[in-house]
Amino acid sequence: MRIKDCIFCQQANRQFIIENERAGMIMDINPVTKGHALIITKQHYDTLFDVPDADMNDMIHLLKKAKNYLDNHYQPDGYNVASNVGPVGGQRISHCHIHLIPRYKDGDGSGLPVQNNLPHSIS
Repeated sequence: MRIKDCIFCQQANRQFIIENERAGMIMDINPVTKGHALIITKQHYDTLFDVPDADMNDMIHLLKKAKNYLDNHYQPDGYNVASNVGPVGGQRISHCHIHLIPRYKDGDGSGLPVQNNLPHSIS
């Protein structure tokens, strides 16, 4: 099921870079760092805790493939992996997604210090 008003359910926002049966990877339109990617479910689930096991398995498999993709394209030195849950938890889009945020020794990849873009600023 897709929700008409959900940004991640809209076909125009589903230009997946890589995907599998139940999940897809897109680039974050407001990246914390260069290469900031999102793993989203193809079906609408509000939060990570609402995702059925089969969809969760596909998300995790895709997360690993996404890391390999980002390694090859951006050569980061590390990663943050996060999923915010609920408005108090920082979730701004009510469609399950996992942030895969590359981290770089010398900053965020855009020339800004990492301290300017800590994970609490992600949705």
